Amino acid sequence: MIEIKKKRNAVKIEVWEFCIIDNTLYLDSYVLAEKESTRHRKYNDIKRYERLSSRESTMKEDEVPFNSDIKEEALNKYFDKVKCLRWSER
Repeated sequence: MIEIKKKRNAVKIEVWEFCIIDNTLYLDSYVLAEKESTRHRKYNDIKRYERLSSRESTMKEDEVPFNSDIKEEALNKYFDKVKCLRWSER
């Protein structure tokens, strides 16, 4: 699972989650959340997309903001997890 979090401002946050299937990253979920003020800790969902649960989704897959910067950041996080070792180094 790869997760990308971006703060829009002091009270709004966006979270993309990707699952890995056969060495391909797929968008699994997206959340746009907001908290009441900077003093509060808990975020409340404004918009949500869930690949496996259409009941919880408040938006469709094609409405999710998904540009090349997000794709590139997800791939970079995936490549950071990949290691190249000798068999004896496992």
